[in-house]
Amino acid sequence: MAGAGVLSLVTAPTIANIRLHHMLIDGVAGLSVISYAAFKQPQISESKLAPSRPFFGVGPHPVYPVGTISLPVTFGTEVNFRTENVQFEVAEVNLPFNAIIGRPALYRFMVVAHYGYLVLKMPSPTGVLTV
Repeated sequence: MAGAGVLSLVTAPTIANIRLHHMLIDGVAGLSVISYAAFKQPQISESKLAPSRPFFGVGPHPVYPVGTISLPVTFGTEVNFRTENVQFEVAEVNLPFNAIIGRPALYRFMVVAHYGYLVLKMPSPTGVLTV
């Protein structure tokens, strides 16, 4: 992304009670993707996965996900936080990130992303949350 003139915004939110590092915020992507290895960290049963369809744009070939699942994603700290359920495609993809948060999830959080400052701002119960 840096070669395209946009810096990558990488965060470490809590997903299903596990702190997940190396999560890319991509305001252009139309879906959110979590790697199969990161999906297995909170020890969620694969039986909870719903069927999914292939998607394109992550590599040169179509990606056939293992399934789709809705997981709680939390940004912030114990004092100031925001949690929303995000629909993830679980796929065995070879990326430098554990997950990618796409535009639909960012809309749920009502995020304003400033890529120049590498900051996300969103409303929270105690005011504006800055990540």
